[in-house]
Amino acid sequence: MRRYLCSKADLKDDSKKRTRCYDKIDMRTDCKAFLQFQIGKDGVWTCVRHEMVHNHEMVPLEKRHLLSGVQVADAIRVMRKEAGGSPMVGFTQRDAYNALAAEKQKQLDGCDCKQLIRISAQRLKATNGLCDFSNVFVDVVSEWRSRGNGEDFNCLRGNRHLAFANVSIVLHAREVYAREVYKIFEEEFVKGTACDQENVGGSFPKFIYYIWRSKVDLIKHQVCFDKESHQIRCTCKYFSEMGILCSHSLRVYHLHCVGRITERYILKRWCKSAFSSQSVEELRDKSKVFQSSMCRAQTLRFLVHFVTTCQDIPLCRDEFEHGLKLLKEKVESIRGPIEFSKGGEDQVVIDMSELSIKDPPLAIKNMREILGQTVLLRRHVIRQKLGGKKL
Repeated sequence: MRRYLCSKADLKDDSKKRTRCYDKIDMRTDCKAFLQFQIGKDGVWTCVRHEMVHNHEMVPLEKRHLLSGVQVADAIRVMRKEAGGSPMVGFTQRDAYNALAAEKQKQLDGCDCKQLIRISAQRLKATNGLCDFSNVFVDVVSEWRSRGNGEDFNCLRGNRHLAFANVSIVLHAREVYAREVYKIFEEEFVKGTACDQENVGGSFPKFIYYIWRSKVDLIKHQVCFDKESHQIRCTCKYFSEMGILCSHSLRVYHLHCVGRITERYILKRWCKSAFSSQSVEELRDKSKVFQSSMCRAQTLRFLVHFVTTCQDIPLCRDEFEHGLKLLKEKVESIRGPIEFSKGGEDQVVIDMSELSIKDPPLAIKNMREILGQTVLLRRHVIRQKLGGKKL
């Protein structure tokens, strides 16, 4: 008889819980789903009992690849078996861990802007231009989003233990903000619950409060709140610096039972849509669509090379000018007339082949004589300033 349970069966045993500097993800939800097999004498497995209903959300399809993982020790053990022993592998288990640790240090940690700028500059030097750098940067951001997707997967599987699990404004922030930003918002909300408030004036719909933490804050911050528009302003200026409502403002919001964050206080750069990997995939699909500056640089580089190739052959120049006229007509049919600078027909075309230096060896000789005389004159002037001493 074999019985297979869900990975979230039973509950976590907290009876022997000790104080640790870290917490493991709690994924137990006491799920009752199971499969029970009976093995016959002929080795055939027969399902005799089952419970297919789970009491938790299933892992989305785009995150199912994160369910299976192979530990480093297990991978090395398989390699030893396949190679025929440890001497045939070529490296030890410690070498594998050191190599993986070195690779992790080279990657972005998702919060260090200086490291992002440094890596971007290094990759820009290694590429051939802004367009190539754009493709490389998309790969870096995609790797960054993939790591964030793994962290979202861990949050999805783990149980949520919140001190304020059913507060409407906190639930709204969880839906709107990205994971790291939501953590900051939650910390500010929890900090605001420990604050004291004092109504110092105002009449409906505008109220003025003093907010502070007793025996912690040295000053009291003034918060002005409009109950009709939910517009709020605090003297701490935290929103102006961070783009997230401060603990004092959230205290007043909670005091007046405001269930949602006002749209004017939700910055786009902190939303999930700004951190979504979909934008990276769309940018990858449209890899040939660049910003105007990148498009201009790429086109100019191509045209300069094209003109340089055609300039010595009259027939190629004629074809190039004819093609430019056709291209101008097609572009004008889309965006309207294009006005070029006047005087294009009256300009004199100079043949650069006629501007060659006459007798180059003689010119170089004369230039060397002029430079030599200049050096002697400078030495003479310096010698006079030093009182006739030799240099």
